Amino acid sequence: MSITAPITMSDEIEKLLRDHDYAGVISRAETLHKTGMSAEFARMLAESAGDWHKAGHASEQQRIYELTAKYLTDGWEIMHRLGYGAQMLGDFAQAENYYAQALEMKPNYLFSQLALGQLTMMKTGFAKGRETYELRFLVKDEGIDWREIPLPRWQGENITGKNIYLWAEQGMGDVIMFASFLPHLLAQKPKNITIGMVDKLIPLMQRSFPQINFEALDNAIDYAMSGVMNDALAMLGNIPGLETAQKNAAKIKSFDFASPMGDLLVHCLPGFIPAKNQKSYLAADQKRVAEMRKFVDDKPGKKIGISWFTNNDKDGMARNIPLELWEELLATKNCQFFSLQHYAPEKDLELLKGNVNFYPELDVVSDVEGLAALTLCMDQVITIDNSNVHLAGALGVPTTLLLPKGHNFRWPVMADGT
Repeated sequence: MSITAPITMSDEIEKLLRDHDYAGVISRAETLHKTGMSAEFARMLAESAGDWHKAGHASEQQRIYELTAKYLTDGWEIMHRLGYGAQMLGDFAQAENYYAQALEMKPNYLFSQLALGQLTMMKTGFAKGRETYELRFLVKDEGIDWREIPLPRWQGENITGKNIYLWAEQGMGDVIMFASFLPHLLAQKPKNITIGMVDKLIPLMQRSFPQINFEALDNAIDYAMSGVMNDALAMLGNIPGLETAQKNAAKIKSFDFASPMGDLLVHCLPGFIPAKNQKSYLAADQKRVAEMRKFVDDKPGKKIGISWFTNNDKDGMARNIPLELWEELLATKNCQFFSLQHYAPEKDLELLKGNVNFYPELDVVSDVEGLAALTLCMDQVITIDNSNVHLAGALGVPTTLLLPKGHNFRWPVMADGT
């Protein structure tokens, strides 16, 4: 006769996890929390809950973290996750509390330092906490550190008569946001501004800022490696096939300062606030706009561009708005809706047929010029938090931004809570 081992509470929880029974997992975990659980099991449970927010179960994820934190020797990581979870649920005060607790456990924990600084920026309208934005480089491992460019790092000094090199960093929306400070720099009458830019943005940026020289972002790598290149040239002379790198190794000497574009956020705020000091600052290709208008104006009614989805792996689920929640809006009379969407899921495209207009053969991901032209044809844009909100605002198109409760520091919380 075989003997069957009794089913343990751990066994039950593991089965519930496989079945995605979140409520059941929490119920059993709460029982274990009272009697105690091993650090190994607490780790497994916390890691299992790591993606629950992506499935729409952020509050359940929070509860698992609360139940497991005290059993883990590296509890600062779980405290940080609790902070991020609270932030995604819109409880910024609780998020700040959790991040602070994480730093009590591990004062040099970079992720919580950066998160706490960004919450401070959010609460103060960027007046405080900006110095921690430098940590954005330290929490990522992206190979070559562009901060190694052998030039003085720009610290907000007046650049009248100076040559400054900037380089684009982060996503397209961030680059457009940082570009809002360029008129402020140009007003200082520098001798030259050169910007290493994402290829697909160069035509739009060059048209918008003809006084600035935009070049391939890859040149920044050559600048960072210029010391090595110059040493090689001294020993070997000219190296066939590396002419561009050699040219850039010499060119770097013409600049007085270098800076990543995100530093504009640090050093120009709060003294200069683009939204208060200037209007639109990007200029679409008018030939493309004229082409787009033929398609757009053929549709009667007010023209409204929409965007509802981001494939951002970190917090896309919090920002995205399911299409069924758009049904009432899309039924608005005397309005024509146009998709400005990047990476639209196939099922969404099927649902939108007949309700939303798609410009023929426009790849909004790679064809930024086309996207900008189509956006400029809109009477209004309604979008979630993605690059479209930055592009539409920079073009001067009236824009409604749909934010989740748990938004990030780019959208500060005013003193009255708005």
